[in-house]
Amino acid sequence: MAKKKALSTDEQIAKLTHLTAIAEAGASDPDLIKRLGAVMIYAGQVDFIGIQAARLVEQIILKAALAEGKQPPFQPSDDTYFYDNQVSTRLILKGIEKLLPFRSVDPQEEEAVTRVNELASKFLAAAYDFLNYRNAIVHHIGSPRKTLDDMNGLCDKAIAAFRRVWNSQREFFEAAGPYRFGTRELEYFYGGGE
Repeated sequence: MAKKKALSTDEQIAKLTHLTAIAEAGASDPDLIKRLGAVMIYAGQVDFIGIQAARLVEQIILKAALAEGKQPPFQPSDDTYFYDNQVSTRLILKGIEKLLPFRSVDPQEEEAVTRVNELASKFLAAAYDFLNYRNAIVHHIGSPRKTLDDMNGLCDKAIAAFRRVWNSQREFFEAAGPYRFGTRELEYFYGGGE
């Protein structure tokens, strides 16, 4: 069976924007089914955010290797790698965690790199927190110890945790922005652009 063509960047942005609007409407609705749907969309978004974080960490490592004149230790992965190989989000987060903390070879960058490490850790903690609530929702729907009110309470916690993931991811990506691939690295790995 042939692999389906991946969405363009614009198509992917349109899809995610649409799903975010649906999730936001569902998250604020009192109807449990809409709230559960919102949490499931958020779960997919956390998967996506985790993949983007892994790709950013790959770029930081590869850029540092090139800056030090070393041979890159691996080729960067694209989004489809993680989906095609069904890499779990928790496994992706644990992989990121193993690569931390980043270290600076330039003493003038030490404070900025420390900040990136702090924000990466904050992002990972928020993502793990969300995954724990997501798992509780998915795996305890049939539990005789969970009432519908309990499920609504878990949705509240998952939605709040998702917002922490979203905000901490943005802060981490902004702080790490200067360390992601620039033109030189894009040309090296992709022949002129990703």
